[in-house]
Amino acid sequence: MVRIADADAAAYAELQATWKKDCTLSDDEKKAVQDRVLAVPCDLLRLCHAQAEAVADFLPQCNPGIISDAKVALHLLAGAGRAAYQTVAVNNPPEELNKEMVKLVRGLGAFEDVCMPRFE
Repeated sequence: MVRIADADAAAYAELQATWKKDCTLSDDEKKAVQDRVLAVPCDLLRLCHAQAEAVADFLPQCNPGIISDAKVALHLLAGAGRAAYQTVAVNNPPEELNKEMVKLVRGLGAFEDVCMPRFE
């Protein structure tokens, strides 16, 4: 996750440079910068989804003494993934990429459902 935070900081700094009046990048180069900026929260959402899935898969054999810790981890990963999605959405992703990201966010909700009590 630290690697992704570093990538985010670098990508955002690169994006800010494109906003300056003296920016000499071509439109294609600016588009490449925007693509790199968009890739960071996409990668974070994919990582959160994969890690949340691993935690959800682990829950059935989890030591009862730490199961609440595992559930908290799952909720934190889901929250981080949803936050990453908001950054994806504000960057106007292509339709197919947005569909992929929405599917991952919905998957995070399904993982969380596994650890929520049923109130029926």
